[in-house]
Amino acid sequence: RLDKTLYVGLPPAADRVAILHTLTKGGSRPPMDADVDLSAIAYDMRCDCFTGADLSALVREASVAALRQQLAATQPAPCSELRVARQHFETAFEKVKPSVSKRERRGYE
Repeated sequence: RLDKTLYVGLPPAADRVAILHTLTKGGSRPPMDADVDLSAIAYDMRCDCFTGADLSALVREASVAALRQQLAATQPAPCSELRVARQHFETAFEKVKPSVSKRERRGYE
């Protein structure tokens, strides 16, 4: 049992870049398309209140979107050729929302 509550702030954009690089093993897992810029994603305003877990969900959802697109193709390619593109992250942004609201964030700061 913890007697004290500790507030751990949300990661700033520079830390979100590092988190995304860690989650994706430097952009190699899942394999990223050339149009994916993890820095641009981390600095995107939609990531403003994202926690590390939210970023993990974003990467996972983008991977699922890539897989769904590949399975829906008339001639599905082998899974070894699966690549996550920027459009898959855009799809993921529609589904993954920050777990901390701006109001909650202001309450802690």
